[in-house]
Amino acid sequence: MNWREIDRILSELNLPGTFIRDISQPEPSTLYLLLYRPHNRVSSLDSRRITLLCSWSTGTSRLHSTTDIFPKSRPPTPRFVTFLRAHVRGSRIISAFQFGTERIVRVTCGTRDRQRIIW
Repeated sequence: MNWREIDRILSELNLPGTFIRDISQPEPSTLYLLLYRPHNRVSSLDSRRITLLCSWSTGTSRLHSTTDIFPKSRPPTPRFVTFLRAHVRGSRIISAFQFGTERIVRVTCGTRDRQRIIW
């Protein structure tokens, strides 16, 4: 992915205001975030639920929403996912943006009093 594709994906997803409901890492280079958008006025519950796929596999890096069923982590749960579940799950995404023309995405989540940043 290049920086223009990442910028377009972030603008289409409109992540600020969504809640992080769960996190899964079925493979070492793949992370799934189950998101919920309460402010979506569409009556269908499926449009409120978003599964965000983050993959950093060599040659196939991806960041997009998917209709795949949210996967369960394989036992044992990776330590990184355990950390994210303890500190990020249940929080609201405040902002999501990339730095200029870099392929780095910064997601700020939490409350105004306590914020966490995911790079």
